[in-house]
Amino acid sequence: MWKRRSVLATGAALSIGTGLASMGVGASEADIGELPDPDRNPGPNEDWPSYRGDPGHARYIADGHEFDGESLEVAWSVDHDGSVAVADDTVYTTTADGVVALDAADGTLVWGNADIDAGAPAVAGETVYLDGGEIVALDRDDGGVRWESDLGPEEWTGSHTAAYDGVFVVVDGTLSALEADDGSVRWRKESAVVESGDGDEHESGFITGTAAANGVVYAGTETGTFAFDPAT
Repeated sequence: MWKRRSVLATGAALSIGTGLASMGVGASEADIGELPDPDRNPGPNEDWPSYRGDPGHARYIADGHEFDGESLEVAWSVDHDGSVAVADDTVYTTTADGVVALDAADGTLVWGNADIDAGAPAVAGETVYLDGGEIVALDRDDGGVRWESDLGPEEWTGSHTAAYDGVFVVVDGTLSALEADDGSVRWRKESAVVESGDGDEHESGFITGTAAANGVVYAGTETGTFAFDPAT
């Protein structure tokens, strides 16, 4: 259950704690030379488009967008139930009344969708992607449903990631890649295999959420962190 708390905003963006998280890269059965060339996604500037910031979930704001925390004053507030995403001067979050988009400058309602009971929002292109019992894609302009992909009532692990024209999520130990435009399944991986030093192979399902950076998608198992080509 999401814990209710207040959104505090100043100027045109939310005040969000910053930090830096890193993730080790494990080896899958594919040779490391087969991975795509690095193509790092730009990190957030004044935006915070998904849970923990950018698709890499790095939890940082780029240099040049610092602010003096001691001088902050509350510009507006609203009760909400889940994570927050900020993109192009608009705040996206979930409340007791459903999913809402708010003007970042003054908190006024841009649109609301009371029919959606979902979790964390992630903004990519002209779409807001939300997780929960399913992935739901909403139009950024009016909150209308573009598509829904029911991944079942199984256990969800971590948050979803919207990147590389896809949505990546771990459900019940399986890593799934969905097409961003219609929610169809691009590929699924039920497990990953790593070879130990003695030559034995160890197979396990995924136990962490996903992250995207450097041209690949990351997800972790009990034996390590794996990087996958987002296309295949």
